[in-house]
Amino acid sequence: MRILVLHGPSDPPESNDRLELAARQLGVDLAISRADDEPALRAALDEHIESVQGVLIGAALCRETHALRGALKAIRVPVVEVLRSRPAYTVALRSMVEMLRHPDA
Repeated sequence: MRILVLHGPSDPPESNDRLELAARQLGVDLAISRADDEPALRAALDEHIESVQGVLIGAALCRETHALRGALKAIRVPVVEVLRSRPAYTVALRSMVEMLRHPDA
């Protein structure tokens, strides 16, 4: 299972440490992309969308980037908006993996 994580410019790089640890424990591969502008985030989404089963994205990015928000609404994988905090990304990852592994639960 592979999950795309989209970070904006305000997300600190160290926020990935706990997320990557949780992903390893869950047996999940992460594709992490950090960008300073909407076109770069959209390019990352386009690049990875065929190979991921879900997307985690900072909630602020969804509110501030209209084209990206539209692209996320059009894809056919689960998208979880995450408040900007390290534990929130880890909790969202665990919840998404559980949902993908047990869709009828």
